[in-house]
Amino acid sequence: MKTIDRIKKKWKYQNKLVLLFDGIAKFGIKFYPFIVFVEDVLHTKIKKRKECTVRYLSKNDIEELVILREENMRQYYVDNFNRGNYALAILINGKISCYTWFSTKLFNTKLIERKLEENEAYLFDMFTSPDFRGKGLAPYLRQYVYKELKKLSVKKAYSITAYVNNPAIRFKEKLKAKKCELYWLITFFNKWKFRWKIKNYKDEIKK
Repeated sequence: MKTIDRIKKKWKYQNKLVLLFDGIAKFGIKFYPFIVFVEDVLHTKIKKRKECTVRYLSKNDIEELVILREENMRQYYVDNFNRGNYALAILINGKISCYTWFSTKLFNTKLIERKLEENEAYLFDMFTSPDFRGKGLAPYLRQYVYKELKKLSVKKAYSITAYVNNPAIRFKEKLKAKKCELYWLITFFNKWKFRWKIKNYKDEIKK
């Protein structure tokens, strides 16, 4: 009965597509639909919060980032800094509480890779410490990212969100981000990957 109850609970509360994809993944086939968003960096509204200090991170902060997240991400941080990517963070009481990355050189993920134009940026990996979640730090930090991007003459920023990640999609919608493209990525037995562009949201971007 306990197993049946767990299955019923999952079916009731979890995204049905996620459950379907998880089931299919057991047979070596992984589905990952994702949305490319375009974000308007020109309109920033920042109401400063006294408890928050915003600054860029450097390689000197890697140890704290590893403690905040996971040891196996150490090389990920090193690689990002070596590529010239930027990391911007909120500190509360001297501790990193929220951070994010952005690049002005390359739209570089396992999903899409292409060079960025001079007025473009790619935003990725927004993370909030569990101790500070629910305090609105992510959208607050995003506004500072827009402010910094404007200094770099960036007018258009791209980001990626999983199609089934409803909280992340709501976060993007609050930022007035527009859906740009919808893709499907299918991986067979962790070897062969195929990607299709399913939809182009041209009309939505024009609104």
